[in-house]
Amino acid sequence: MIPGEEAVIKGNEIKIAQTDPSKNTAWQRDEFYFDGNNLQDIVGQLARWYDVDFINSELLTGTSTYKGSINRDSKLSTVLNVLAFATQRKFEINGRKVIIE
Repeated sequence: MIPGEEAVIKGNEIKIAQTDPSKNTAWQRDEFYFDGNNLQDIVGQLARWYDVDFINSELLTGTSTYKGSINRDSKLSTVLNVLAFATQRKFEINGRKVIIE
């Protein structure tokens, strides 16, 4: 194998596949790394990391995907401001709940 490849074991087969080293090592840099993720996936990651519940997340339908990274040490409000800019949605923090408008 060479850098940028990963071994995937399925049953008795081992397949070599291309991978994105930036995505696979984002956790080492304390980053959220999104590469074609939809908004539901993104808020799911944020909910787990910041221990919050997103209200109205069922409204996050659509085929739009997002790319980018942001430091996991960032305040939730900072992350939501970036997300609001990218998605044209509003996010309001109310205790442990984030209301999506």
